[in-house]
Amino acid sequence: MKKLIFLLVFFAITIIILSNTVYTQTDTGYFTITVVDENFCMYTTDPQTIQDAIDNFNGLNYLHPHGPLLAGDGGFNQPWSWHLDPADVRMVEVSMELCDGRPSYVEKDLDYWLDTVKFYCPWSGRVTAIGCENISSTTTTPSPPGGGGGCGIWWNRKCFVKMELSTPNIIAILTAVIFVAIVIGVMRLVKN
Repeated sequence: MKKLIFLLVFFAITIIILSNTVYTQTDTGYFTITVVDENFCMYTTDPQTIQDAIDNFNGLNYLHPHGPLLAGDGGFNQPWSWHLDPADVRMVEVSMELCDGRPSYVEKDLDYWLDTVKFYCPWSGRVTAIGCENISSTTTTPSPPGGGGGCGIWWNRKCFVKMELSTPNIIAILTAVIFVAIVIGVMRLVKN
């Protein structure tokens, strides 16, 4: 009986782990980028950049955005009055320090960034969402102990393991719990 319960619990945990959503493709090039505790929306039309951004979201790389700055929000980067050029933004490993900073730094001295720096490359910028539906200038994602960017509800030190409390994960957890309860109930009925 104990072995069977152990196997059922193991099965339930396996369902929970396998239900973690890992994005492999998207028909959109919109990504929410978090830089320390601020967000901006990056839009790209380049297929390789889209794949690199998805991989970044899934914790498969440490790349950061790098692209030419353009005036205006581009129709997607509200509340900021700038955006990265969708045709030329890339996800890169290394970039010059001059173009590093928080989105608010760019906003605060926009003329300098547009006329002198001309690029934006936040070194700590990470893809925290595919799409930009709920973007605001600041994020409410908690940081893990010791600082750093958040990786959802549960994270490990380097943010490689992401398991967010999303609707599919909640459904998987509830399904596993109900399944275990039903099997235990049936086992008790059969035993009596």
